[in-house]
Amino acid sequence: MGLLHTGGHIEMRYHQVNNQGELMIGIYYSKPELLKNGKLRLHENR
Repeated sequence: MGLLHTGGHIEMRYHQVNNQGELMIGIYYSKPELLKNGKLRLHENR
């Protein structure tokens, strides 16, 4: 799930299971950048 904030910043929640079978959850923040070739680059911060 993610939220788009003013200024284009994205706040996302995630969950995953690691190799030991442990559930890991977290939040990270990203700022998208549109590149000249049309691709999108995400600058992520945790």
